Amino acid sequence: LTGIPDGPGSAGLPPIEINGLQRIGTSPWRPQYQISQAWNLAENLSRLSGSHSFKFGYQYLKRSDNFLDLRAPQGELQSNGAYTGNGLADFLLGNVDTVFFTTPLVVHYFQPGHSFYAMDTWKTTSKLTLTYGLRYELFAPILERKNNVTNFTPADGGGIVTATKSASGWYDRALIHPDRNDFAPRVGFAYQMMKRTVLRGGYGVFYQHNNRIGSESLLQLNPPFLLDVQLSRSGASTVFQLKDGFPLSTITGSGFDLTQIFLRAQDPNQRSSYVEQTSLGAEVQVMSDTVASANYVGNWGRKMNRLRNFNQPHITGFDTNCPILQYPYANFSTVTNIDTFTSSGCQSTGQHAFLEYASNDGNSSFNGLELSLQRRMSKGLGYSLAYTWSHALADFGDNLTGGTFPQNAYDYAAEKSNSNLDIRQRFVGNFSWDLPFGQGKRFLSSPGAANRWLGDWQLHGIVTLQTGSPYTVTATNDGLLSAATMYPDCIGNPFAGATTDHNLYTTTGFLINRAAFAQPAPGTYGSCRPRMFHGPGIKMVDLSLFKDFRFTERWRLQFRAEFFNAFNHPNFGAPDSNISSPSFGKVFNTLAPILGADSGGPGDPRQVQFALKLYF
Repeated sequence: LTGIPDGPGSAGLPPIEINGLQRIGTSPWRPQYQISQAWNLAENLSRLSGSHSFKFGYQYLKRSDNFLDLRAPQGELQSNGAYTGNGLADFLLGNVDTVFFTTPLVVHYFQPGHSFYAMDTWKTTSKLTLTYGLRYELFAPILERKNNVTNFTPADGGGIVTATKSASGWYDRALIHPDRNDFAPRVGFAYQMMKRTVLRGGYGVFYQHNNRIGSESLLQLNPPFLLDVQLSRSGASTVFQLKDGFPLSTITGSGFDLTQIFLRAQDPNQRSSYVEQTSLGAEVQVMSDTVASANYVGNWGRKMNRLRNFNQPHITGFDTNCPILQYPYANFSTVTNIDTFTSSGCQSTGQHAFLEYASNDGNSSFNGLELSLQRRMSKGLGYSLAYTWSHALADFGDNLTGGTFPQNAYDYAAEKSNSNLDIRQRFVGNFSWDLPFGQGKRFLSSPGAANRWLGDWQLHGIVTLQTGSPYTVTATNDGLLSAATMYPDCIGNPFAGATTDHNLYTTTGFLINRAAFAQPAPGTYGSCRPRMFHGPGIKMVDLSLFKDFRFTERWRLQFRAEFFNAFNHPNFGAPDSNISSPSFGKVFNTLAPILGADSGGPGDPRQVQFALKLYF
């Protein structure tokens, strides 16, 4: 295949996606690497004065990162059967109906910042201690070593503005104003109500200055330094023929077509994201070795970073049941920014660029009750039991793992729903038990062969029980509204006839009622919200058994037997959530590994491992 510029990661077979078959070639996001550094300079001063303990300090922090994080540096091809009705037949004929490719670019970015703080711990009485202080932070926006930064400007139908090579100020280099209002107050108290009871509470503000979302929203990944191209078929015309190679003309020369590129943009006046945190609770020593606690915990995210398509069209009317769409920026649309349709199939008449826009106007909340019981190791037994009952809300999705863009960029109120992190109930208990066998123990306390083999055993365990994670029910995306995700219309009880029996998930049962949803009419948005429903929960027990064989005072050999998911309980993931799928509502897979891992986690079956460790 020709037409891909040489550069880091451009060699090898590109990802080829043929409808109905598994991907051929590498992942679209490979190769990928990053080399990070952090420079940290801090100076602190403490002073005691009577019942006061004052602290003052300064911190300089500079983060830097050199990385390659692009989609399709080798090019990416998709054949979906648009011409013959079969993806493989299309590909064999050389027809490609969607293509992604990027010019090679390694980004070198850094972000310096300064922080100052002052605080006082005041022991007002023998029972009451107050802590209060103020922190001020001033961080630059993300800067690029060579000032390779481009941002979007809405002027004159939309365009781009690029930093000059000689720029020196933070705004001139980043094209984003720094936020100079990052004051973070903090206050807390501890009050001994009774001999064994302490009441604690606190409130604080905490800022987040680096809102990097992978390669999303980075102004360093923009033209003319990088061209991120997505081309889709128009009518019966292919994007290109395999024999001709990639259409290199779209990414060469000083001119480029704004309707064919993926442009990343940010609000130049955005504020720093921050979180308000508070807690109030009591801690009681119920026994000499056991402590119980109950706490309310609140967490409110303000000015959180979220993404949208800034060139998503407005619906201005309908013509023969097809919407009439007006795109905000004419320069990012072919022919005109008014889109009409040529048939009842509502086929678009032009190409319209996707303008990824990051702004800091999202909100989230968390309110929870946390209960715990802890026993320190005493008489051979120690444990920690923790239970959380909570509810988390947000008006934006997880920017990395799903739900990145709203259905309607102009109606974020309709996006408010459960947070991706909304786990309503969670219990985690762990214990360590020295089994009462062996010398000095209750049983087999005499030295000898029985003590050597049956003594000094330890049993450890972790028990995890929690309700499921949220998922979003989606509808078929007709592509008319340039929405990344479409929600269905909610028309009934989503739980009527649904099952909670995991033994039925993969056979006859459905986790959600299929008849409760409908496909929205062409050019309209669905009435459902994202993340409305929760998947199956987690039940998991991990056990381990340790035994020490002592040779001398300094030398010992430890045998370990570890059982992950010891009872082999299946922990299922979310169901098929697209209403157009024949298997909508059914669960087929266990929970996926944590993002970035190839395996591991609560979705795995029982795993047993044995180990020997020599201590000396």
